Amino acid sequence: MKKRIAWLDFARSLAIFSVVVVHSLEMVYKLEFNDMMKIGEVSLIFRDIVFTFGRTGVPIFLTLTGFLLLDRDFSTSDKILKFYKKNLLPLWLTTVIWIVIYFIAGVLKGTMEADFVGLLKDVLFLRTYLMGHMWYMPMIIGMYVALPFVSNAIKNISSKVLAIPYCIVLFLYFVFSLISVLENSFGFDLELERKLDTTFLGGTYGVYIIFGLFCKRGDLKKIKTPVVWAISALGFVFTVFMIWLSNSRGYDFHLWYDFPGIFLASMFAFEGFSRMKLESKAAKLATPLVTQISVVSLGMYFIHKPIINDISSFIVGLGFGRGISLVILVAVAFVSSFVIAFIISKIPVVKKLLLFIK
Repeated sequence: MKKRIAWLDFARSLAIFSVVVVHSLEMVYKLEFNDMMKIGEVSLIFRDIVFTFGRTGVPIFLTLTGFLLLDRDFSTSDKILKFYKKNLLPLWLTTVIWIVIYFIAGVLKGTMEADFVGLLKDVLFLRTYLMGHMWYMPMIIGMYVALPFVSNAIKNISSKVLAIPYCIVLFLYFVFSLISVLENSFGFDLELERKLDTTFLGGTYGVYIIFGLFCKRGDLKKIKTPVVWAISALGFVFTVFMIWLSNSRGYDFHLWYDFPGIFLASMFAFEGFSRMKLESKAAKLATPLVTQISVVSLGMYFIHKPIINDISSFIVGLGFGRGISLVILVAVAFVSSFVIAFIISKIPVVKKLLLFIK
């Protein structure tokens, strides 16, 4: 077994925790915009803070992908085919198995129809899947298809040169996203359109994957660690502020991964994680558990959402208030999905097929 890198496990564990948090929040604060505005200023700000934290998970997952895979050796056709055989196809198969599991469970519970044509469309990614969190799987599988060729294309390209198309994509996707939020919040129209075709450059998600390579190359090491964390915090605060500002002006701002504040918060947090020494007694005590969470994190991703869907109404109905209900729901969903994933990981065939653990 390859030696694990502790800080990567901490980053991945934080990422799956934040994903559980954001999906739990969406169920606890499942309100129409006008009703949401009536729940009180403190509760709204709390929601915005938690929601922003929750949105950092997927960017960290994508950056981990770039960090771990973009500098691999894909110099021959055989090596690319090996990657497809050992990584791409097993990931697709694991996704298909979970789609089938969701289908069977939904039919048995009466929440889904026994539509086998629809099931075929789902496993071939030919329609939007009803289980919302599963949008991530066809996206990352598509990235896996392109990844060996991207790796070969940029392997001998300096980071300074690579930064040119990278900054163009950052501007066209992330800055335009901020402009759109400001336009909708303040009621003006700059009449700007993104006409330059940059789809070949990876788009929003490619930005995060390439950042993983920048981090691997040590391109940000000249920035002092306190500054790195300050930039991350600034991005976080800016995002929370923009959600609050937009909502206060009557615009229902749906925060997504192309918002510059999320980019700054998550990417510089990732860079900060890469500098963690993890030599304290507390860190050493936490490392074994964090490692286990990291190992089964993909399984937790598949497991947590059905748990949240099944128990959220009950927990909210207990009447503790939204904040406490959220804490309870996150704790139950996170712990139970980890325990289930950990237990089934002890079964070799399940570990391989359901959890994508080699």
